[in-house]
Amino acid sequence: MESALGIIGLAVACIAMILYAARGPRDRASQTQSRSTTPQPSQFEDDDDDDDDDESERIQKYENFAGAAKRDHRVSRIRYRNSQGDTSKRDIFVYEIDEPLIHVWDRSVNEPRTFRLDRIIDYQLLAEVFEYDPKLAEWWEKEGQKESRQRIPWERWKLQR
Repeated sequence: MESALGIIGLAVACIAMILYAARGPRDRASQTQSRSTTPQPSQFEDDDDDDDDDESERIQKYENFAGAAKRDHRVSRIRYRNSQGDTSKRDIFVYEIDEPLIHVWDRSVNEPRTFRLDRIIDYQLLAEVFEYDPKLAEWWEKEGQKESRQRIPWERWKLQR
């Protein structure tokens, strides 16, 4: 009986992998393995009790969070304060960490973005994973480090490749 259940479980897993592989890269990035889109608190999530943390400890926590998000290809939700003081929520895919910056794919605007770690107010690692795009990683490597006025915009760069 147990071996029959094991075989059925294996067959279900194989079918799921085949269906996942049959989806295009855009589908997988936007609707990745719908395990759960409910935000899950991360082990690095900022607690209200940590108000006495100094700035360098806070940035180190955010860098740890970004590292985990990048390593595990997890979608992350951040609340970010821009230079004008406006806040926004963003769903991001972390590609590069270059302290004090993180380079990400921002799903909110469907473009690559750079965020300063010290302007992240709070964050969560979501259960959802994203498909790593080597083309975007190459863009970050070649263009993302340049001043924004000197970079080739992502939309134009990807058409040239």
